[in-house]
Amino acid sequence: MPGAIELLDYCYCRYPLHIITNGFKEVQEIKMQSSGILQYFENFFYSEDIGVKKPHPEIFRKSLNVARCPVEGALMIGDDWGADILGARNVGVDQVYYNPKMRIDRRHNYAPTYQIDTLMKMKGILTTNN
Repeated sequence: MPGAIELLDYCYCRYPLHIITNGFKEVQEIKMQSSGILQYFENFFYSEDIGVKKPHPEIFRKSLNVARCPVEGALMIGDDWGADILGARNVGVDQVYYNPKMRIDRRHNYAPTYQIDTLMKMKGILTTNN
């Protein structure tokens, strides 16, 4: 994905990074290993281990608890409106909707905290909020 490694390099020394995924653990681990991103993350939270999938609040709460991160200190970056954005919103976590085609979802009367169409725009969000 364009800009992913550059963004991870930027964030790695500045923020603790974690992944919450509904994907199967075995498949996700292979994908992350082959893409060379495993070393950037402190924790991986798999829905199959936690027992519920995003957007269920419990997967977010448990992840925040294990990461020792208060809701106010968390930022969910995701590309799935329902699972990532609404899931994070429902537990009070700010969200960044990665929407490369800038599609407008008119089914929801809600705007995410932030919306980006390229990963490199995350730097601006992170710089502004520190």
